[in-house]
Amino acid sequence: MNALLAERWYYEEPSRTEGTARIEEIRGDVGEGLLVRLDRTLFYPEGGGQPCDSGEIEGCRVVDVQEIEGFVWHRLDDDSGRCAGFRAGDVVQLRIDGWRRRDHTQQHTGQHLLSAVLEQEHGIHTLSFHLGTTYSTIDISAPAFDEELAGTVAAEVEAMIRTPVPVIVHYCPPEDVNSFRLRKKPPVDESVIRIVEIGGYDWSPCGGTHLVSTGDLRLLELLSWERYKGNTRLYFVAGDRAVAMLHAIHDTAQKAAAAFGTGLADLGERAASIAARIAEQDRRIRRLVQERAVMEASMMHAAQPEGVLVFDQADRSSEEAAETAKAAAALGRVALVQCRSEHAVIVQQPQQAAPSAQLGVLLKPVLASCNGKGGGGPAFFRASFSSDEDMTAFIQHALTLLDSGSSQH
Repeated sequence: MNALLAERWYYEEPSRTEGTARIEEIRGDVGEGLLVRLDRTLFYPEGGGQPCDSGEIEGCRVVDVQEIEGFVWHRLDDDSGRCAGFRAGDVVQLRIDGWRRRDHTQQHTGQHLLSAVLEQEHGIHTLSFHLGTTYSTIDISAPAFDEELAGTVAAEVEAMIRTPVPVIVHYCPPEDVNSFRLRKKPPVDESVIRIVEIGGYDWSPCGGTHLVSTGDLRLLELLSWERYKGNTRLYFVAGDRAVAMLHAIHDTAQKAAAAFGTGLADLGERAASIAARIAEQDRRIRRLVQERAVMEASMMHAAQPEGVLVFDQADRSSEEAAETAKAAAALGRVALVQCRSEHAVIVQQPQQAAPSAQLGVLLKPVLASCNGKGGGGPAFFRASFSSDEDMTAFIQHALTLLDSGSSQH
């Protein structure tokens, strides 16, 4: 048997989740995270875009696994105190998280299949791979990616899942690495190079765990893509993770259809109709808010011909307050609007008054002295506060300055 396989069960028996091993070496202290090296291990060490396995060694939690100078080291986080009794030569029970291993294996094989299709059918190279907890990503040598290409790639991947081919692992030596048509260059500093083959279709050097057939993937779904550093980043899920996501989406869609009073088949059309109606209502509300602001500003302007127009709005948003200030400024008046619901103050003046009395310059020092946040430019200023006392103090100081500026004007 290959020595590498004998020491690393995750290569020899990737579906195995339990076994025993002998402790070869221990480093560190229990309280600082004990490092343990075994004569053989179930635990896959982090590498090649694939996270490490998690699990337990003799009841002690394994929180990290790394390969260092050719050896696999397990970092233990012992809450039970069992690690304190570990000694070199002890035989210990190993148990890995089987769901995590299967998930990582499915995502990694899914990445190989996706990368193979992109390379073989479209001449697009995979630049990097990251296996995440919710989705995985690959960066590919494509400056652009679109719906049409995504649909084509998805169909090609699905065909190789629907009509499965074996996933075969080769070791070089004893096999000759030059006999394989590799998708990427092999590492130059390893004595044994592991080649993962997808049924006579793709060959790639890889140290990760893999399924035995593309059919075991069950499903691969392209989620989205984006431009990234001049190339494209693809987001995808595969295997049980993709199936679970599909079930969750279906459940959510059914609930949405029921809430909208329609069937699942008509959900898209109904949602678009409701969205259009909401957009029209938003536009109508916006017009009404603006009309109300103009009316209130006009009434205040007529009732108070001079000085700063002050509005106290207890139950309105800062956006509505800003409309009131804007309407007053359009009448040639300086306005201060207090928005109590958000502890905010909006100040606005006519643009023609800005050169002689810039609000930002005038009010910024007052804002700092009243523990407020915000700012503005020549004709508009917005401030927010954490307390009524600070807001009231700001308003008093601001009105003194604004009234002084108005009298000089």
